[in-house]
Amino acid sequence: LKVINDGEVTALAAVQKIKHGNVMGISMGSSEGAGYANEDGNLMGWINELCYVKLDLNPKAPTDPWTKGMHRGLSHLYLGQRGATKLVAKGGVDVPDNYKYPHPNMCTISHEPHAQCLKLIQKAMTNPEKVPEVRKIYETVGVYLGYALAQYCEWYKIEHVMILGRVSKGDGGDLML
Repeated sequence: LKVINDGEVTALAAVQKIKHGNVMGISMGSSEGAGYANEDGNLMGWINELCYVKLDLNPKAPTDPWTKGMHRGLSHLYLGQRGATKLVAKGGVDVPDNYKYPHPNMCTISHEPHAQCLKLIQKAMTNPEKVPEVRKIYETVGVYLGYALAQYCEWYKIEHVMILGRVSKGDGGDLML
């Protein structure tokens, strides 16, 4: 049995593309998927799903819905679509109240409201009048990504990074990267 998460698939895709190892692959989709390929371009053989790494040490950081509030500041709350959607109100995107964090609909294990909210964020990035505010969402998620990569470098020898996933798409994704 071989289990490969979307982050590991991203790392292997990067190895195939650039013909080099020491690659961190991060998929910023419904959650954060992460994987690492060593200097030989091989997966390490252990689970390296990084979506449960603590990135935010603030005692008031968002709680993880899968642990029913037992853990705060985990990376999937910053590097997947939840990272973008929790900032929607501050980014000036017009969304229904039930898409605004911390509405109970946005604090469950369901990915669907986040997927719909992210579509509205991406659409707002195409409106020139909205861009000055909406871009702040992607700039902030980019800062989250930078801090996460710095932390991941504590455990992995990272020479290359490949980012995939719906959060990285479009003008906002380009800005984030």
